[in-house]
Amino acid sequence: MVDLRSRIHGAGATRGVNIVVLAHDDHVEVHGGVITHLLDARVHPGDRRAPGETDLALVRGATDGRPANSAPYSAGQFAAIERAAGDNVSDLVDSGGVVVGRAYGIRADLLIDDGAVVVNTKTLRRSELSVHPDAHGRSILDQIDGSVRLARRMRAAVRAAAREEPALAQ
Repeated sequence: MVDLRSRIHGAGATRGVNIVVLAHDDHVEVHGGVITHLLDARVHPGDRRAPGETDLALVRGATDGRPANSAPYSAGQFAAIERAAGDNVSDLVDSGGVVVGRAYGIRADLLIDDGAVVVNTKTLRRSELSVHPDAHGRSILDQIDGSVRLARRMRAAVRAAAREEPALAQ
């Protein structure tokens, strides 16, 4: 889960965050006529808070039997996300080339709700950071994965250097 504490990212770390909302077609629940979208929201890899973060998800792992990294949003909240994203939307495609959902690029403030970090759907606007494939043809999921892998490699290199430093001092 992304760490958005102000001591790391400065004052306002949870305000105006560029978010990629991953909406998978099969992550929708209907109970008693109430529709709930289980959305996987992540900090956009181009956002100022992304570099150095080894996980960009707003929600940690699977919770309450829900799909990994997802939080529940009402049909109205999901509609607000769709409206805010405008044309900053791309298809999510599985390994077989089948469209399994959509990625939406938004900018919003974040809230803590029942221990999870969620998008405040009252502060939504379109993100200036695209969720379309980048200049190298990488999907937004590949861009997120690349950002996370780079942060993990950098963190491992820093730890390795710290372990070697005492040996060099002797």
